[in-house]
Formats: sequence, C-alpha cells, structure tokens
Amino acid sequence: MSVEIKIDNRLAKVELLEQHDNLLKVRVDDRMYDIDLMHTPGGTFSILESGHSYNIELVPQEQAKKYTAYTLYKTFDVEIIDA
Repeated sequence: MSVEIKIDNRLAKVELLEQHDNLLKVRVDDRMYDIDLMHTPGGTFSILESGHSYNIELVPQEQAKKYTAYTLYKTFDVEIIDA
C-alpha cells in the first residue's frame, strides 16, 4: 500500500512494505525504516525508530484527509493525497 503525503510544502511517497502487529517496515521516498508504531488511547502516536522515540498527535481538520500534526517542538500541516 502506498500513499502520497504532503507535510507542509514537502510531498513524500510513503509505502507500507510489511506489518507484524505494531512493527512496520516502510519506505519514505527511497529510504527504508523499521518502526514500532503504537496508537495510544489519548489519540497520540508513539513511534520508535533506530533507538529514538517520537510522539505525534494528529488532529483532524475540517477538510477530509487533512490534519495538524503536533510534535514536541514543531507543528505541521498534513494532507493525505492518495489513500
């Protein structure tokens, strides 16, 4: 499964290659990632990748497939182009 995601002014092709429960292998453009993804009851996502931990809150906007992503230090506008 592959989607194009616009994050602020950057367009990225994201492809899910494998999934075993919460362990994912994804390709973002030409780069591969092995991640551990958990969706918490509070609506945030916890991501572990290469020993680093990231927490992201996705808040839906009024338009379909558009979100605001909040991290510890930054906020991004996110749009799913193809799903």
